[in-house]
Formats: sequence, C-alpha cells, structure tokens
Amino acid sequence: MAASPSPAGGRGDARSPGRWGPWESHTASNRRSEFDKLASRTGATMSARRRRMSPEDRRDHLLECARSLVEERGVPACTIDAVAQTAQVTPQLVHKYFGNRVALLEALYQREQRAFAGLLEAALAEANTLEEVVRVFVTANFDQLSAATAIGQLMSTPELASAIDADRARGSRAAGRLLARALGREHPILRERAEFVLTIGSAASIAAGDFAARRRRDRKADIETTVHFIMAGIRSLASAAT
Repeated sequence: MAASPSPAGGRGDARSPGRWGPWESHTASNRRSEFDKLASRTGATMSARRRRMSPEDRRDHLLECARSLVEERGVPACTIDAVAQTAQVTPQLVHKYFGNRVALLEALYQREQRAFAGLLEAALAEANTLEEVVRVFVTANFDQLSAATAIGQLMSTPELASAIDADRARGSRAAGRLLARALGREHPILRERAEFVLTIGSAASIAAGDFAARRRRDRKADIETTVHFIMAGIRSLASAAT
C-alpha cells in the first residue's frame, strides 16, 4: 500500500496507452490546456517559439513532448531526436537543456512523480477512514504499475533504477507512518503487529497491481477486491490481538 514507486522491471505490457483513472484525466487535460495556451502565445513557427518562450517554459515544453512520446510509443521511443522533432526544435537545443537521454528521462520521471505525489496528497486529504486511506494507496499502486501511464512506464526503466529506489524508500516511510496512524485510530494494536499487518497489506496491493498490469481487467473491480482483501486481513489480525 505504500505510495512509493514500485520495483523497477519490465512487464512486457503491450496495451494501448491510457490514463491514471480519475486523477490522470483531470491533470492531463489541465497540462494540455496550459500547453495549448503556451503554444498559441508563442506563435506557429519554430523561430517564434524559440524567441518568445522563457527557459522555464521551453524546458516544460520539451518535457511535455517527452511525456507524450512515452505514453504513445513507450520509453524506447523517447530519444533526443524524437523529442526535438515533436517539439519542432533542433536536437542541439534538447541537449542544451538536458545533456543526454538519461538526464531527459530522469527529469521527466521527477516531474511526473511530483505531479503524482500532489494527486496522492489531495486524495489522502479527503480520506477520513482507514478503508478510504487504504483505497487511496491501493489505487496509487495500480496506477504506478500500469504500463498505460508515463509514470508506470518510466518506473520500468533500468536507467532510472537508482532514482526510483530513493523515492520508494522515502515514500514507503511516509506512507507507513500515515497508515499506522489510521490503523491505530480504528484498531488499537501493538506497534509490532501494526507493522506486520501493513507489510502484508502493502505486498498484497503491489502484487495485485502488478497482476492487473499484465492483463486486460476491470481496474475498478480489481482495486475494490484488493481493498476488501486487505481490510479483512486487518480486521482479523486486529481481532486476534485483543
């Protein structure tokens, strides 16, 4: 259930690109809306865009093009030349901002991870019960393991393993503290048992998300099944402790 990046490793999922569910559709549309506004402001020609875009806007424009390539064609298609062609700039300009392809992918991963973390934080702010908190984290695991999302594909990229591992460690600690507090409010049990329960629940959530990512399944139904499975285990172990 930890809302941290899941272990890297290829999944071989050849499904058509999709979205992150309710979070992604809203965020992607907002990003594209801002991108469209930016494009219209900066003119139709390459020279006009290069003259009018600020360095910050240019960098975000290049990352948005990279994200589109990853979602539509996969991480291997996201090269310096492909991003340059999509952005209608020269490869030299992309190199100027990111240096090389790995640095470009790392910058894209960090941007997508920050956006994902913001969505997760907003969802958790509206979760009032342990079950709602569990559902938020299960949904996050399903989204992060989905090959239909940019973040899901990036997290399967070997070149990003070190950055992903660092984020996973930080996210796991924060998620563990939040889940432990939510668990303690509804099921007062010893800390050691709480950690055991949460470890089992996290493993179940990640395994279920990975299973669903490999097959064409009903995402919403799989999330609910996983939540019910974890909650039943929590209640059983909490009851045994009393």
